[in-house]
Amino acid sequence: MNGTRRVVRAVRRAGANLAVVVVALVAPSLGAATIRGRITKCSGSVGAPGHVVKAFEELKIGLRDLAKPCTIVTQNAQLVGTATARADGSYSITYTPTEAEPELCFFERKVFIRVFLPDGTTLIHASARKSVSSTVAFSFDTGDTTNCPQVLVPAFLELVPPSIVAGGPPTNARVSFTNTGGSGA
Repeated sequence: MNGTRRVVRAVRRAGANLAVVVVALVAPSLGAATIRGRITKCSGSVGAPGHVVKAFEELKIGLRDLAKPCTIVTQNAQLVGTATARADGSYSITYTPTEAEPELCFFERKVFIRVFLPDGTTLIHASARKSVSSTVAFSFDTGDTTNCPQVLVPAFLELVPPSIVAGGPPTNARVSFTNTGGSGA
């Protein structure tokens, strides 16, 4: 019974010595759930502030049917929250997930995000759907490479045979880099 709570209800009929005990296992309420992540640019190295993130919850429910044991229907996604990416690109949306109704024969809830430019109207990304849990993470890189920080790579240059580099007519040269250790690829 890990993760569930037990409900016991005793019912006693007036004037009778008969007692009926009803025992049911009830799934715990999820309570608040958080959708969070980071919107970045420059291959994930820089936050993309100002982007608008909208979170949605989509339900699949099963309805009892006379012809079939359970008819599964996907409901339209509902907007559950909106956030604007902070200076480091992070965002967080907290909401209360939809609870399952006891008469449903199937219940599944998923969440996903849509990322918009800072104008709030131009859609640039729609994520895959993920199952709801207390925390769900979605991150996205915009692919923007403008104003990215320079990455300086220390390099050692050796000319073989030893040469003197000086002015003169333009020439072509080839430089090859070889990884000699460290954490680089």
